[in-house]
Amino acid sequence: MSNTYSGVTNISAGGLIAGAPGVLSPFSNMLISALLDASSYPNTVKSLSVASGGTLDLGIGNLLTSTGPAGLAGTLNLSGAAGGRLIELLADSSESGTFAAVTGLPAHYALQYSAKELDLVAVPEPSTLALLGAAAIGLLAHAWRRRRVA
Repeated sequence: MSNTYSGVTNISAGGLIAGAPGVLSPFSNMLISALLDASSYPNTVKSLSVASGGTLDLGIGNLLTSTGPAGLAGTLNLSGAAGGRLIELLADSSESGTFAAVTGLPAHYALQYSAKELDLVAVPEPSTLALLGAAAIGLLAHAWRRRRVA
């Protein structure tokens, strides 16, 4: 049975835990000024608005989809293990704002906000960047030497 509730879901105190896939209504606008825990299962809502005092819990690998716009503020809590270069956390039709605080961000990953999604993106370790920089300098020096000889 799918959730067909089409009213506004206003989480203004306490919290709401999405305890199964598809338990949130894809026809409901979500207004969050308390806690929405959508970390355990993929779910879809009509729109998403996280107020400055609100908290959104997302699980890595459990995509939250907003078929409408998403307004982001407040706190984002992440859980789960990251693997891969790019992991989509939130898909939406348009996105505005950023989270004021983020917890649970895996090491060597950063959040990437875009027009229609929120992603976790792998960030190379500084030693990898140094190695790539040294390789680039070596290639440039080699090309410069070959050019001087010719």
